[in-house]
Amino acid sequence: MKKMKILVNGCFHRIAFDLIEHYLNEGNEIFGFDEVEEDDDKFNLYALIGRNALFHLNKQEKTHYDCAYDFTSKQLLCQFSKKNSQKVPIQLEDTFISGLHPAEEREEQAYEVHIQDIVHFLVNLNHCSLVPDYIRVNGKDEQSVHIISFLNI
Repeated sequence: MKKMKILVNGCFHRIAFDLIEHYLNEGNEIFGFDEVEEDDDKFNLYALIGRNALFHLNKQEKTHYDCAYDFTSKQLLCQFSKKNSQKVPIQLEDTFISGLHPAEEREEQAYEVHIQDIVHFLVNLNHCSLVPDYIRVNGKDEQSVHIISFLNI
């Protein structure tokens, strides 16, 4: 399998960090962008992956990236783009992400999705030949994606 160069803006967002770990474990090169202060949680996450030779923090690479994820929007989960294509906004609707904020109570109507299921979905987007202009995770219209995880019994 060809190794990829991946850009992740807002790389210490909780889901972005798990996505980066996944890609690093596959041997892909990651260019992450985020502000890191020694006294915040982002620094602790940076300490976990900062020594990996395939991870580069706040370094602009002149070559093109195979794909990019941007976790800096407050209204979206992220924006995704492949080589030389426009960004695809990905929105979470009626979704509670377990493992993200353990202290939060979920709403009665919310679907519960685990972080690893979201990461798996985001990785698989990169393997799709066609990606829609807009994706709603657990939304109610034709551009929606319902993430379902299966239990191994």
